[in-house]
Amino acid sequence: MGRDVTSLVHFMRAMLGPDIWELEPAVPPMTFNEEMFTSSTPLHIGYFVYNNCATKPVPAVERAVLLAVRTLQALGHTVEEIDIKDFALRALADHLFKILTADRAQAYERLLRYDNSCEPMKAFVAFCKIPDWLRPILARVEEFMGNPLEAATLKARQLRTIPDWFQQALDLQEFQQEFVKYWKTQKLDIVIGPVWPSPANTCENIPKLLGLGSYCSLWNVLNFPAGVVPVTKVTVSDVEKTLDPDVYQAKKKSEKMIQAEARGSEGLPVTVQVAGLPYTEEMVLRVMAELEAAITPKLGEI
Repeated sequence: MGRDVTSLVHFMRAMLGPDIWELEPAVPPMTFNEEMFTSSTPLHIGYFVYNNCATKPVPAVERAVLLAVRTLQALGHTVEEIDIKDFALRALADHLFKILTADRAQAYERLLRYDNSCEPMKAFVAFCKIPDWLRPILARVEEFMGNPLEAATLKARQLRTIPDWFQQALDLQEFQQEFVKYWKTQKLDIVIGPVWPSPANTCENIPKLLGLGSYCSLWNVLNFPAGVVPVTKVTVSDVEKTLDPDVYQAKKKSEKMIQAEARGSEGLPVTVQVAGLPYTEEMVLRVMAELEAAITPKLGEI
């Protein structure tokens, strides 16, 4: 985290240097790739607005992504829409949730034993403890209600044995290789999209909206570098469109919650997420810096 992209660049330069190698021998002796960061070669960038397996983004978030797309195109990059909804769903249902819930949240319970302040994690622990016999029933209910992500996570086979863990590690490697193959086939350099389907949520509702993290979980599972940069602010028009049922059709419970939270959100920052292949952190920072330089001067006008 940093105040701006320049701060992140300074941090990365400091971390990828001989002082860190001496302090931590396990860190690979790689220097900051200045050539990649300062390159002016046009990039091939993919983008998506809605991954179709999670909560639909509100108009402000959609506008932010499309604004970033137009900005990058104006800077000379080739930008085209991509479809990664299948990867996004599998990342959560087949990998992330299976790994996080394998011990039925025993580790989290130990950490939370004397902590009464972390309501989101308490909700997650409750999810982990759902009995196996009840999961398929709840999955059917979620499917009926039109919640494919929740249904998929409930139907995912639980890890119970050591061979299960080894197989899960192999499955994850295959998933990562499959996505890299897709990335290469599309000839992508960078992908941009939402990091969250709404502006900042209230503390009261965050425990009920953990599933909104699906937009960034794909990169967590893949272990790809990703960064977030603000590109706009919520406008009065954004709020009006979010509250208009003809514009933002809130069908899921999470969508209804973020729709209700739109009131009074004018002025909140709206960000986009920039992701790249492993060991291309400098390229990710380059795109973030380009967006920041092109858009930040205009943020005060919104």
